[in-house]
This record gives sequence, structure tokens and C-alpha cells, in this order.
Amino acid sequence: MAGTRRHPHAREGTLAPVLLWWVPFLDGWLILDGHDRAVAALAEGGTPECVVLTRLPEEARWREEAEQLTEGHRQRAARLTAVPGHRQKAMDQGYGDLLAGLPYEPAGLPTWPLPGGARAWDALAAPAVFQFPGD
Repeated sequence: MAGTRRHPHAREGTLAPVLLWWVPFLDGWLILDGHDRAVAALAEGGTPECVVLTRLPEEARWREEAEQLTEGHRQRAARLTAVPGHRQKAMDQGYGDLLAGLPYEPAGLPTWPLPGGARAWDALAAPAVFQFPGD
């Protein structure tokens, strides 16, 4: 087939994930890395695997909760030194699941106008234009 490009990694499911970032003021996803992989997956009729980069609100509170859970796990593990290995493994898995399930949600992306407006933006962007003259 002329013009049809084959994507064996997409068909085999061996593509690295696409890195995404939700940008609220655009009301959409920004592909930070993996545009070609996303296109290849879609061309083969699949959905690209994705990883989302996100900011966590109130990081200090989230870290405090994670530290409390970790300390509780350490104390239980110290008391249960005689627990058979398979139960210890299950307890460690439960701890990992608990940490992975800590509530988080994307924080808002702070934005503000650039003093100087479009001219200031053009001056900031000019050094990068040599890399992508068509942009």
C-alpha cells in the first residue's frame, strides 16, 4: 500500500508511554514527549499508553501523611518480626497499595500576564526560534 506506514512496535504494544500534562487554561492535554508514538498507536487502531505529569497540591500535607503511614508500617513490621515471609510480603504490598492510593488531584496551574505583552514574549522566544524556524 503506497503511503501506508507500518508501526510494528505499536501493534506489539512495545511503545514507551506518551508523557502528558493537563493544561487548564488550554482545557486540554499537552504532549510533552511521545508525539510520534501517539500517532503510531492511533494509526494502528490502538490507544497510546500514557503517563500524566501532575503537580500535587499542598505537598507538605501529602508528605506528612505519607511519613505517618510509613512510620506506622515500620512499627507494625517491628512488632511482627516472627510473621512468616509470605505474610510479610502481603503486608508490604498492602503498605505500597496504601501509599499509592493517597488522595491527590492536579493543582491549578498558576498563570499571569507577561509584563510587556506579545513583544516581551517574542523577545524571550527569539533565541529558541533557530531550532524550529517554522514555529
